[in-house]
Parts: sequence; structure tokens; C-alpha cells
Amino acid sequence: MTAKSPATRPAVIWPAVIVGVGLIVGLVILLADPIHRIPSPAEQARSKPCPVPISINDAPANITMPDLVGQNAGSVETRLKGLGLTTVELSSANPKYKSVWVASNWTVVSTDPNPGCIVGPYNSVVVYVTKP
Repeated sequence: MTAKSPATRPAVIWPAVIVGVGLIVGLVILLADPIHRIPSPAEQARSKPCPVPISINDAPANITMPDLVGQNAGSVETRLKGLGLTTVELSSANPKYKSVWVASNWTVVSTDPNPGCIVGPYNSVVVYVTKP
């Protein structure tokens, strides 16, 4: 039996290679394209406008949301409740984790409302956190 020379081999392999490379390049573009990526709730919170402060006559004064990014979630929760906010929710920004059980194990990545927003004591505040 003799081996086939390169000149006599079928040229069918090249179209398959071109299609394979095209599929890989297309997939990379699709995955890297920020337009087709759905932003997480933590990312969406950064672009939300400030809410209208909710207060009642006997309630404490309105509060300016502090910048809490990078801080420990346990101390942030205590700080916000100490400022007079009644509804503080910790929410995982990491899709691998659904619930925040021990706040001190988490770090703040964003808040809703954003830092600098004026909120009343009865406004809902969501603190998005992740595990280091």
C-alpha cells in the first residue's frame, strides 16, 4: 500500500476548518459583546434614578445614602439601620449564591438607591453584596 501524496488528498477538509473557525470567532464575539449581555440587578441599580423619600410626620429626618462599596456587609447593615432606615435588604450580586446568611462574610458592591440619594426612613434599601 502506498501513501497518498498531498496533491491527491481530497480538499474537503478546508471548508470544515473554515466553518469551525468561523463558529468559534462568532461565539467569542457574541459572548464578549456587552449589548447582548443581561446586566445583573447590582449593575442595573447603578443607573437607577434616586427614589422619592418616604417619610411620615413623626419619622426621623431624611438620610443621604453613604458610599458603602467595598465595606463589610454586616457593618453596613448595622450602620444603615442605625441611621434610621427600617427596610434594609442584603442581596447577592453573585449568581452562584442565592441567599445571604451571614452578612459579615460578604462585601458590598453596590446599593439601590445609589450613594448621594436622599431617602426617607421608610424607603427600601437594597445592598448588593458578593463573597470575596
